[in-house]
Amino acid sequence: MGTNSLIPPSLLLLFFLWGSRVFGDTGQADPLQYLIAGNEHANAGRHAQAIAQWQEAARLRPDSNVPWNNMANSYMAMGMEDEAYEAAKHAAGMLVDHMTSVTYANILRKRKNFRAAEEALIAGINYTRQHHLKYEHAFWSLANLYFHQGDMIEFIKYSEMGMNFLSHDRCQPALTGCEIPEFESDIVSNLYNASLNLAIYDLQYNKLSSAGSNLDRASQIAQGFGYDDSLLKRCQACLLCKKSGAAACESQTGCLTFMEFINSPFVRMIPVRVMGCEWRWREEDEEAISRILQLQPEKLLLQRNEWNFECEGGQVCGAGAQPPLHLWGLNFGLQEVRTMGMVQPLEIRGRQEQEDEDIPSWAYPSWSPTLTSRLSIAYISSDLFRDHPVGNMMRAVLPLHDLSRMDVTVFIVHQEQQAAAAEVRNRHLVGDVKVVLLGRGPNVQRKWDRDESVRAADLVNSAGVCILFDLIGYTSDHRQDVLSLRPAPIQVHYHGYIGTTGAPWIDLYMADSVIAPPESAPTFTERLLLLPESFLGPSHRLVHQLWANSGGSKLDFDTLSELDLSMRKVNNLLPAASFVLCNFNQHFKVDPRTFSSWTSVLGNLSSTVLWMLEGTPVSERNLRRELQAAGISSDRLIFARRAAVKDHLRRAALCDLSLDTPNYNSGATGADTLFAGVPILHLPSMKPIGRMMSSMLKALRLEELIVRNHEEYFKLAHRFAQQGSSETWGERAIDKLKTKLLRRIIWSPLFDVSAWVNDFDQMCRTLWDMYTMTRDESTDGADDQQQASWKAMNIFGARPRGLSKGV
Repeated sequence: MGTNSLIPPSLLLLFFLWGSRVFGDTGQADPLQYLIAGNEHANAGRHAQAIAQWQEAARLRPDSNVPWNNMANSYMAMGMEDEAYEAAKHAAGMLVDHMTSVTYANILRKRKNFRAAEEALIAGINYTRQHHLKYEHAFWSLANLYFHQGDMIEFIKYSEMGMNFLSHDRCQPALTGCEIPEFESDIVSNLYNASLNLAIYDLQYNKLSSAGSNLDRASQIAQGFGYDDSLLKRCQACLLCKKSGAAACESQTGCLTFMEFINSPFVRMIPVRVMGCEWRWREEDEEAISRILQLQPEKLLLQRNEWNFECEGGQVCGAGAQPPLHLWGLNFGLQEVRTMGMVQPLEIRGRQEQEDEDIPSWAYPSWSPTLTSRLSIAYISSDLFRDHPVGNMMRAVLPLHDLSRMDVTVFIVHQEQQAAAAEVRNRHLVGDVKVVLLGRGPNVQRKWDRDESVRAADLVNSAGVCILFDLIGYTSDHRQDVLSLRPAPIQVHYHGYIGTTGAPWIDLYMADSVIAPPESAPTFTERLLLLPESFLGPSHRLVHQLWANSGGSKLDFDTLSELDLSMRKVNNLLPAASFVLCNFNQHFKVDPRTFSSWTSVLGNLSSTVLWMLEGTPVSERNLRRELQAAGISSDRLIFARRAAVKDHLRRAALCDLSLDTPNYNSGATGADTLFAGVPILHLPSMKPIGRMMSSMLKALRLEELIVRNHEEYFKLAHRFAQQGSSETWGERAIDKLKTKLLRRIIWSPLFDVSAWVNDFDQMCRTLWDMYTMTRDESTDGADDQQQASWKAMNIFGARPRGLSKGV
């Protein structure tokens, strides 16, 4: 639907008859004349003149929102978005009625404020129903919002509700020859497709009653609007077969084959449902993804439709053939992770093979290690100099490298990051590290561009890089096109993508023995390069001041209690007497079984609250719905606004116990939470992304926070919360655990970033020694055998370090 909500003349008379609510008789110049004149100017496209007329109407009737509402629409038609927003905001401030709600919401959507748009439309719908008006626009605008957020259930609900509030006689063009407005045609078309796509999903999983309802709705629309019903008839035949109990309906009727099914729009929207915490199809979604990822990667490239994912505050975007990494929030295993990683390399290779010319190759450094020589390493990153978990963790690592023995180069993707690297706040971090702009290159849709990709690879190779570390993987603005050209002799993936890349041009995957146990090596296409402690090197002790400098002694809980109360009051965040459970992950990491454990604790202990980071309007709406379905008031789920890391660390200390998400763990967010002195309860899963918190807790020597199953997870969370709600602050079991954690922050290996960098540097030199030994010792006849041995070798770091003071 567009933004045009100008008041038609037929409704102006109704507004006049409403008296003081709009334009009652005031004994002054007639404001209705100005309103009508403005409407005529606007309909003729003379918006400036229309606005002048409505401004006069507003002057005569300052208590009416109607002129302001119309001015907002004309400002939008003139491309004056700021003026439109102010006019619509003024109108809504006076009264959010059936018309103002639509205008205001359309402008809010244009500004990507989807949460406020939803609230305005719900207010408009309530106004429409309370005053028994015939006006469908608020219903359909909300339905349209939900459609573009991927919420088909709410879209269907409000589309059908709008049909009951039509401002005109019901029209079925195919039966009566009548015409309907364009926005109504769009709603009906989307309603037909949504009903049919839901029916396809229902049929695949034998939800026959729901499939029948969706097909009945689709059939009525197809008849009334003359839509192509060939797919509809196939589904109806499939439903009849399944209802009859016949076996193998797929081979006897029009039921879709599995390959047709996985190309259906509702399947391609699974990542949207994962990101939005839409769990009503969770079992079916997990089964579908598991079956899809059991296919050969080559088959995944043959799908007609893109995967979709959630972007721009809840809107749906396309993501190409590569399944989005948000699917790691589902419950599946290592082999599925491997398949996901192998899709994009095949796509890049396919694009390269379409080129007529040969792909170029480069000479590599002939450097050999000596005690005085300098090894050249480099990073490729899209995040290092911006507010991003990888950047926040890795920036402080740069000056800690032994720059007397190493040359370090950072190849950055964004021009803005080049400027950020030169800022005063980052100069001490950059120092002698070279920063080179690589550029964004081909986007995730194109994957490969010969000129851009070769130019960037040549920049890397000409820098004489021995070991190239990729910090992006397949996340936003990756440069796998550059890595595919092998500009460096050794290419390692680290941190950006917590799973095998599946890329033949990535030699090693840097991790630790917790997230990538040696026995999991067959599920990686790379060799494993395992650090002795946690693969993460949190730099918090360098960057942030520890909020309670315990020095290993018992904390002063009286002082902390005062801090606790003042922080709660200043931030208006949390009830003062509550035991606070928290999770600051993005919402797609939350799964229904884990959330059920959280709600069970809330349900059993009325003094507990759950504190989460804000998400999108979709995920917040669905999480509140799940809470209410469990019989718990939604005000016990509190969403924290996003904040700078230093501010978040301070407020995170208000949490008593953090609850990790098993399928997709806290990474950098978890390190923040631990550094704030908050224990994290963790249940590991099989995927590397599901073992990150195990790695950190083991480096802290806090294995007692790692549980084996969901039952233990719930029991331990419940015990801490129950004790925390009844015992004296400072004497609770959770407070004693916090004291232990704070000592470990100071003395354990996890936050000892200097030692971590020393391990990293030594690993680099060992790695290059092994490579050059193989290179120099091999003869022509033995080269293949030597290289095969090198490629099969997993490399393990030194033995883990102990606690510095035995705490």
